[in-house]
Amino acid sequence: MSEGAFDVGDDVYAAGYRGIVIDIRETSDGGRTVYGVEDLTGGVNFYTARGLRLATE
Repeated sequence: MSEGAFDVGDDVYAAGYRGIVIDIRETSDGGRTVYGVEDLTGGVNFYTARGLRLATE
């Protein structure tokens, strides 16, 4: 599933940690795309594209 800036499976940095995009969805008001990111401990948080950047090694 692709929704613009990021795809499911992308390795990203979000709020100071590294994680994997596992979900992409629209907000209930239809105004934004949000990305579910799972961190290394298994926690999941949602961010807009502005809050993410691709991780490069």
